[in-house]
Amino acid sequence: MKRLVYAVLAAMMILSGCEYHPYYDGQKFRLYHRSCGLVEEDGAVVNIPLVTEKPFSINLLGGLGKNHYVQIEDPEYLDYEITKGDVVNEAFDAPDFIPVGVVLKPKKLGETSVTITEADTGESITIKVKIREAYKALKIYNSDCCLEAQTILCFRCGGSDDVLKICKGNLETGEFHSVIDGTYAFVEQKGSLYFEIAFPADEYGYPDEDGTIIKKKFRISTYYNVAFESVEDMIRYMNIQDIPVQTKSYDYPDLYIDFQFVDVTDKVPADGYYPNAPYFYAYTAVIIPWLY
Repeated sequence: MKRLVYAVLAAMMILSGCEYHPYYDGQKFRLYHRSCGLVEEDGAVVNIPLVTEKPFSINLLGGLGKNHYVQIEDPEYLDYEITKGDVVNEAFDAPDFIPVGVVLKPKKLGETSVTITEADTGESITIKVKIREAYKALKIYNSDCCLEAQTILCFRCGGSDDVLKICKGNLETGEFHSVIDGTYAFVEQKGSLYFEIAFPADEYGYPDEDGTIIKKKFRISTYYNVAFESVEDMIRYMNIQDIPVQTKSYDYPDLYIDFQFVDVTDKVPADGYYPNAPYFYAYTAVIIPWLY
């Protein structure tokens, strides 16, 4: 119903020579990003990784949506770019409303303040931006093994160590916490890719900081049997090419793939088939800011 109302109003405004945009038209000025939600006043904190693959953009809502300017307290930490908003009208379809955005471009680790002003109304909002170390994160969304669903596996970007951080929580909102540290390695063997980890565990094999170190080995494949020409190709699509694994480097594809990790610890492979073996599923890795 709301889309229908927008479509009707948009059509009326276009026919009258004006462009209608529901994000603006004098509403209260505010900011939005999924990691911090809707921001209507000063003081919000935004965490961003030093290394980014896709633009970190904050949407600007309210005001008149025509003129904005940005002031960065310490420009040595951060740069920015303002992206234009738009209304895309397709025939016989509701219009697509694109808000104005401020893309933050980190330069080095540290903290600074950013003030974004709606020039036409004089409203402004100041946020604190913390530039954190960058980690790759594999989110487990389904599991039948010791690494349960909603577990997040984190690896430092750049391959500077072999530390695996096992975390729990919500990856999308950044509301997760570190449970325990272990070690890891991605290993290529006879044309297959394996994930080897070691971590302290309880008597049932679940992560426990007071437990005994156990080792696990998982064979990696794709959930929907996506065909890869090589292990290097799989690594590229899993987006782990910049953490410890000996392979060539590729550009990150704009794809999101499900991967299956089958527990083959102490098992002898039979043509790559492991009946009744424990497993977990994870998505393509994403870059996150480390908050701890």
